[in-house]
Amino acid sequence: MIHRSLVNAVLASFCAIGAAGAQCAPAWQAIAQTPAPPTVWALAAMPNGDVIAAGVFASIGGVAAANIARWDGASWAPLGAGVNGWVNALLVAPNGDLIVGGTITVAGGAPASGIARWDGAAWSTFGSGVTSAKALAMRSNGDLLAVAGARVMRWDGALWTLLPGFSGQHLRGLLTLPNDDVLVLGDGYLPSSGSTSIALWDGFAFRALGGSTSGDAMQAIVRRNGDLLVGGSNLYAATGPAPILRFTGSGWVPLDPALSGTAYALVELPNGDLLAGGSLLRQGQWLGSVCRWNGSTWSAVGAGLGGHANDLALAGGGHLFAAGAVTLAGSQVRLAQTTVPCPASVSTVGAGCISTAGLVSLVTADRPWVGSTFVASATGMTPQSLALQVLGLQNVALPLPFGGPGCVLQVDPIVTGLVVPSAGLAGVALAIPDTPSLVGGTLRMQVVGIELDVNLQIVRTSGSNALLLTIGAL
Repeated sequence: MIHRSLVNAVLASFCAIGAAGAQCAPAWQAIAQTPAPPTVWALAAMPNGDVIAAGVFASIGGVAAANIARWDGASWAPLGAGVNGWVNALLVAPNGDLIVGGTITVAGGAPASGIARWDGAAWSTFGSGVTSAKALAMRSNGDLLAVAGARVMRWDGALWTLLPGFSGQHLRGLLTLPNDDVLVLGDGYLPSSGSTSIALWDGFAFRALGGSTSGDAMQAIVRRNGDLLVGGSNLYAATGPAPILRFTGSGWVPLDPALSGTAYALVELPNGDLLAGGSLLRQGQWLGSVCRWNGSTWSAVGAGLGGHANDLALAGGGHLFAAGAVTLAGSQVRLAQTTVPCPASVSTVGAGCISTAGLVSLVTADRPWVGSTFVASATGMTPQSLALQVLGLQNVALPLPFGGPGCVLQVDPIVTGLVVPSAGLAGVALAIPDTPSLVGGTLRMQVVGIELDVNLQIVRTSGSNALLLTIGAL
């Protein structure tokens, strides 16, 4: 990884950057305007940056869609024949498939009980299904967990089984933790310890996490700094009520003791700021239906969005989506998105050449936001090789020493970093400082593969295409 301080110095010294953070304030706009606004209960961001909206509607944005649709940044599209019934839960599987839960009985025109899978082209089912899946989670071994009725069920790829020991009529959320345990949220009961709103399934049994809790726990996230947060309404731990609780490792404390109201949804921005959707107040003053926490203060996101947001999703292009009982200019819209005045972007420049392992191609699904770490990956690395991550501001076209036909250096190098490839890939990362003055700056990135013989002598070099990065802010 190229260090933040080097990137900052490069940008400050060589870029003419004029955008300021204050000019990047987002604005809200409706994206599903219809004579009868659709009810959207759940949102999901897909790996390619598209957003899925689901709930109960026959059309959205003027496009016919049965209770679920995809937004690609410009238009809506149905997911095949869609599903019947209300959709309450969405889960993006590791392979990119979308798992849908709700009061559905038909998916894609075929019977489906409570849960179904969309693979991008067709719908399929999970055996006999469950009764109205309200929340979904998946463990690393492929086990799928679903809140169905008052219980938690597990699908092992062949059968559904009940996970005994925790139940409740108002179970609302599931989250797979980094250690593969699964957090279960809602007003539930454990025979060993009584009522609790936050329980943990460790693969063998349930237990209360962090002592006694009560209230409506609805959604949880693990932030990049490792903090585990739970949002909800009237959440009580040992320290008193709060809409957002933080796990200390042994118990729960309010994220901000002065905060009150309800937090239905939690999302982390690339720079580490937290977004909370719901209806929140601080010291009795209403903050808004979508609020931003920078670690010390809260602020409203954009202006003019009223009501309360039931769910949030952050698209790859930086657009934030808010669904639920939200309003704009006094009118119910049920689904809104923010504009991004300072967008981040990536474009491909030139082409890679052929190494002895194939085409060297630098690709990414990421975007360079201030305060984030931009990641990309180069293909075509041989088993015994090294790679250079090259960062600069200008393009060049210089033949690489030991390079084959068409193998050129495409970036005038200012900063380089050594990378050790694995399984034919060279993963590169660029830590971008959380500095508003960097917004609008451009950088160029390339990867150069270095093939070595048994004596660790260079026998061949090869270059990828370059990426032109424009730094944005959210």
